[in-house]
Amino acid sequence: TTMEVKALIKRKDDIEAEIDALTELLNAPDMPGLQGGLVDEEGFPIEDVSKILTVRQSRQKLACLHNDHKAVMKDIEQAMFSLHAKAKQDKATPVTVPNTASATVIPPTSETLPQSTPPMDFIQRVLYVVCVCVCVVCVCVVCCVLCVLCVLCVLC
Repeated sequence: TTMEVKALIKRKDDIEAEIDALTELLNAPDMPGLQGGLVDEEGFPIEDVSKILTVRQSRQKLACLHNDHKAVMKDIEQAMFSLHAKAKQDKATPVTVPNTASATVIPPTSETLPQSTPPMDFIQRVLYVVCVCVCVVCVCVVCCVLCVLCVLCVLC
């Protein structure tokens, strides 16, 4: 349902916020960064053991969060597909006409289907799938913002 998709998007946003916080911590001026070494110029481990522990734990947590992010993005994609399939199925159900003796079933036509929202066309679906795939692979803030905007546009 729409609520499930929104909950998954919220979870994705929370994971992205935590990824940003850990990245900022690791890229602080006195830290070695995301992939910097934990040894000094002579090849010995740096003296600050707490820094080594913090960096190792942060890098491990960051790797786990990236995996969680990919999983949540797949869940969002599956939920979006099922949501659209359900909406498409709901539009294709036959309409019964009341006030008749035999309750005749009339197949849906363009006049009997609700016209509140136009169906999503092929180009929008392709853009959505491309956007989700780019966001899953790239994991940059710009792609994720575009993906969230695309998902929200599709939900409307």
